[in-house]
Amino acid sequence: MGEEKRRPGITRAEALQLLEGVPLFRGLAANELFELFREVKHREIPARTLFHDPSDVGEALYVLKKGSVRLYRLTRSGQKIPLMDLMSPTVFGSMGAFGQRIDGEFAETVEKSVLCTVSKGALERLIQRRPDVALRLLDLLGRRLSTLEGRLEEMAAFTAEQRLATVMLRLADDANGIVSGLTQDELAEVSGTVRQTVARILGCWRDSGIVSVKRRSVRILCRSALAELASPTLAG
Repeated sequence: MGEEKRRPGITRAEALQLLEGVPLFRGLAANELFELFREVKHREIPARTLFHDPSDVGEALYVLKKGSVRLYRLTRSGQKIPLMDLMSPTVFGSMGAFGQRIDGEFAETVEKSVLCTVSKGALERLIQRRPDVALRLLDLLGRRLSTLEGRLEEMAAFTAEQRLATVMLRLADDANGIVSGLTQDELAEVSGTVRQTVARILGCWRDSGIVSVKRRSVRILCRSALAELASPTLAG
């Protein structure tokens, strides 16, 4: 009966359903999902909550089952340097044996999220039974490493305008070209600059007819012009 009790914000049935939806665990039998459920810690975390920082020790894999998470680092002056935004369902964390590390990085929720933590031992036992899980994990890590390398290159070499243009193209709704729900402070955060610079750039783009700006939303009016301002390799 103890397994039937509600975890913080989530029931066993909900947790199993979310685990089944994570690509890394897709295809596992019900008994394998249940065994994994018994070995992980489930948490529902409010938006804008820091849940991992460089002082955390030990190896664990985070499974983001619902919501979104931002990984970032801090400069010596305390400026946030965003590395990657992760959308559910996905996995990330520190698992040296599998080439997965977030040492030196901070992780915080962008919105209310559901996370579970898989210990190194639990993951190793699962992989012994299901080697295909290890293959999926290696594929995921390879693709993420390529994305992260591109992002670091972008942060190091691009101007503030190029970074903001690239971020806007990534975040824009495909249907109507709108980036919504982000303040100028948050746009500055994800593009590695400051709010004043974002305000100045958006003002120039607005005057040039590239975007229209409203409170907490920006509509891209001329995607081709914005793409010219962004990196030709990362804008698409």
